[in-house]
Amino acid sequence: MKSGILGRFSGQAAFIAVAITLLLAASVLGAIGLRAYLEVSAQADRYGNYKALQRDAGKADSLSTAYASILKDL
Repeated sequence: MKSGILGRFSGQAAFIAVAITLLLAASVLGAIGLRAYLEVSAQADRYGNYKALQRDAGKADSLSTAYASILKDL
């Protein structure tokens, strides 16, 4: 007979401890991965907004020029 605190269940207790440790490690890695994904996604959105503003800035300049020329003609 095995002697120990849990007796015949000591092998299962060790397995459960290892399984819980691996599950916690996987959860931590998953949380880190999710946070990284959300940060990259937010940066991609900000970059898209920046590019849209940059693209539309030329339109605003041309509208300002057109408006100034119309005012000059009036």
